[in-house]
Amino acid sequence: MYYFNIFSLLTLAASEIYLLLSIYTLSKNPKALSNRLFVFVAASMALWGLGEGMERAAVGAENAYFWANYIAGMGATIHPALLMHFWLEFSGEINKFKKKIPVWTLYTPSVFFLVIRFFFPHLLVVGVKKEYWGYSTVGTDLYQAYMLFIVIYIAAMVYLALRKARHSEGIFKNQARNIGLGVLLSLVIGFVTQGMKPLFDFSVPESSVLSTLIFVSFIAYAINKYGMLTITTKIVAENIIATMNDLVVAVDKNMNIAMVNNAITHYGIKDLSNKPIKKILSGENTTLEYGKLLEQSPLLDQKMNLIDRDSKKIPVSVNISAIKEGGRKEALGLVFVMRDTREIDELVKNMREKGIELEKKNSELEQFNKLAVGREIKMIELKNRIRELEGNKKPDSIG
Repeated sequence: MYYFNIFSLLTLAASEIYLLLSIYTLSKNPKALSNRLFVFVAASMALWGLGEGMERAAVGAENAYFWANYIAGMGATIHPALLMHFWLEFSGEINKFKKKIPVWTLYTPSVFFLVIRFFFPHLLVVGVKKEYWGYSTVGTDLYQAYMLFIVIYIAAMVYLALRKARHSEGIFKNQARNIGLGVLLSLVIGFVTQGMKPLFDFSVPESSVLSTLIFVSFIAYAINKYGMLTITTKIVAENIIATMNDLVVAVDKNMNIAMVNNAITHYGIKDLSNKPIKKILSGENTTLEYGKLLEQSPLLDQKMNLIDRDSKKIPVSVNISAIKEGGRKEALGLVFVMRDTREIDELVKNMREKGIELEKKNSELEQFNKLAVGREIKMIELKNRIRELEGNKKPDSIG
């Protein structure tokens, strides 16, 4: 049996809101991985809220333990890893992360604690305790480590989001700030009411599920205000740049590399972030000075050399243009689009060589034609002379 009080009903209502928001977010752009990941983030919170709400509404301790350990526990355990994965994908930092460690390592602590919850639950949860808001979980010392894992993951995600907001511009800056602040407020409230509770033994309802509605509200606001998690020109541009065969390099006002697309891997060059562009690009006729390039931009088909990992110079054709946002007059930096011209140069060289050879053969043919025509004219002249001589001969007499 269950007795639904205000505390259990609020938590269950929050669970429903998470599900509705996940459906709404997915409908905005169902093919985007960040949207699909956010669905799992919201679903994990819905599962957490469902378990916690039913735990509070349970009449018996055994029933409450089931909802607390297996349902709420499952959602709470997988939520931090999903939240971090979502942020890395949404912010575009996932590729940098993959270069260092595999994505699946994000889920290692969650899998560890899930195994304990399902197969060795006594190591994590002692039981449940009746409070004025309903039943509440009583954990072991390992449970404190479990709570610390959740706090560390979410705090790290907050740090990454706010750092990204500080170094970003325009709409994405606002989106990152909204996510970071929303999760931060949820983290503080959840930590005070749930993380610190066992340490100071005060009696307040756990509010992690309800406080996360703050984060969800920030997401909902960002979706409506800034088009977050929808297809934007920024997303389209990022996907086009990522899949281009041409090398794209963006530099800041100090001519240090701020972004480079995946085409750089073809040349074995790594770790270019904040490195001067002169490290990989040189040109005899083009001076790599920000002021001069900005003044002359856009520059098209500049013949330059890309310097690969082995310091080998590769001829490239470079287009240079200023990076501007919206209606701002001041440039944020410059973008270099480079195309490897080795194949084209080789083709032109071959065509020139074949052209020279063709000219030589044509000259020989002309000489032959002159000789042939001259010989033909000479033959005609000789024939005419013979006819003239034959015409002047006296006919033989008949004897």
